[in-house]
Amino acid sequence: MGKQKQKPEIKSLYYITHVENLPSILSHGVLSHRYVEDHQIEYEAIDDPDIVSSRKAKITPDGHSLWEFANVYFQARNPMLYRIVHERDPREIVVLGIQPRVLETAGAYITNGNAANNATGFSTMKAA
Repeated sequence: MGKQKQKPEIKSLYYITHVENLPSILSHGVLSHRYVEDHQIEYEAIDDPDIVSSRKAKITPDGHSLWEFANVYFQARNPMLYRIVHERDPREIVVLGIQPRVLETAGAYITNGNAANNATGFSTMKAA
């Protein structure tokens, strides 16, 4: 009998933000752009407006805009972090570790690349 394929252990997911957003995150949690906008929650943006615009226009398989999702990463050292620390004072940026159980949230997606990119595929977590 062959060996069962072992699921990789995800110890943490990562959220990149401005240090000024920490009090809001501690009060409200990590939120989608849509929620922040709809509830008029103040925040310090660190994202690229062009990328944000493309995320707003990108529709997920269930018909929602990426604007309705909070994006987290499997790897903290990624192109977004690289861009931000080269455009801003790195002391303004924080990377938060997020418990991987958020992937089990109904409606959560995992992508195999930048979610705003047309070539990127979407999938959901399957029950173990």
